[in-house]
Amino acid sequence: MLNQQFNAGAGALIILSYTLLHKDKGIWSALCIVLGTFIKLYGVVGLVFFFFAKKKPQFILWLIMWSLIIFLLPMLFASPHFVAHCYVDWKNSLVGKNMLNVLGGGTDISIMGFFRQLLDEPAISNSLFIALGSLVFMLPFKRIANFEKQKFQLMILSSVLLFPVLFSTGAEDCTFIISIVGVGLWYVKESNKAMKKVLLPVLLFITCNFPLLLFPAFAKSHPLSLAIISFPYFLVWLRIIYNATKSRFAYAEETEPEMVTALID
Repeated sequence: MLNQQFNAGAGALIILSYTLLHKDKGIWSALCIVLGTFIKLYGVVGLVFFFFAKKKPQFILWLIMWSLIIFLLPMLFASPHFVAHCYVDWKNSLVGKNMLNVLGGGTDISIMGFFRQLLDEPAISNSLFIALGSLVFMLPFKRIANFEKQKFQLMILSSVLLFPVLFSTGAEDCTFIISIVGVGLWYVKESNKAMKKVLLPVLLFITCNFPLLLFPAFAKSHPLSLAIISFPYFLVWLRIIYNATKSRFAYAEETEPEMVTALID
């Protein structure tokens, strides 16, 4: 898979950054966060697992240590100027891709792109969406008493796997391989059976991207038919935030399903 896309690796690094920290292996958790950030940026969301770290000062030091090592390591093979310039070029490339997608030259299938297409308002700023999204993303963290509860941590992991893809104008359909794992975590922990029976089939159907598969010319001329792929993921994310923010979990209290237990262990 990595020969084609790094998205599976990006998702794996986010998951590992949590599971390793859960096993009190903060030094390797920090490495996964730094690697995920330096390779594809999405890994930076793993920083929220800092709230779950038992040794927070050491965790910060490990993050700094790995950041320096990963930044300096390529300088064994290339000049410092070349390495630093690569990061500048990377930033410029991301900015250029963002502008292309927002202005209509590319395909923006983020949740921002969906609402811009739905409302026919291409001028709506990314900053507004990201500011509101970040505020919603942080709502569960007001429940400090829940930080040590595994169910709460898994909800945050699920949210972390969804958030960076939903709010990235550079997201592509293949990028949602990261978010689908978050959907799986939500599904096995969701106690509302009606919600599961309705929302998951709708999500899977839309994820198949039938307009692009069957009618590519129509889909490319009607960006909303492509951007809608993010909307069911957005609904799942809102449901996760709602459950995580409630004072009492809306998630089932029965024994952990084998899927979740295997993920942590």
